[in-house]
Amino acid sequence: MIPSHFVEYWVFGLLFAIVASLQLTWAELVRRRPEDSRLVLAGAVVNVAVVAVWLASRTTGLPIGPSGGEPEPVGWKDLLATADEIFLVLAALLMVARTVSPALIPIAWTCTAASVVAAVVPGGHP
Repeated sequence: MIPSHFVEYWVFGLLFAIVASLQLTWAELVRRRPEDSRLVLAGAVVNVAVVAVWLASRTTGLPIGPSGGEPEPVGWKDLLATADEIFLVLAALLMVARTVSPALIPIAWTCTAASVVAAVVPGGHP
């Protein structure tokens, strides 16, 4: 969705690119150091912020951009991405609490598969 956000407003495109880069980097760092609770929590905090921005953009509208202050419609791709981020936050909290259930693995793979499919299907963001 980065290219479409660049078209909408370059600041949004840049922010999407930055957040995506941070999320990918964080995932690799956690893969290498899953016992680092501060690292795991940092990613959870960033993803809570991403979810909060999404909620604001869909309820009150963001104060910046070409449609500042106007709520955006909910698209199925952004809803799925937000669900992934919420799941990621919950998984991170479980990792920090050291109570990760083996049941989390198929759920994570299902979310990942749905997200990959959603990413390649045209449309989804009004």
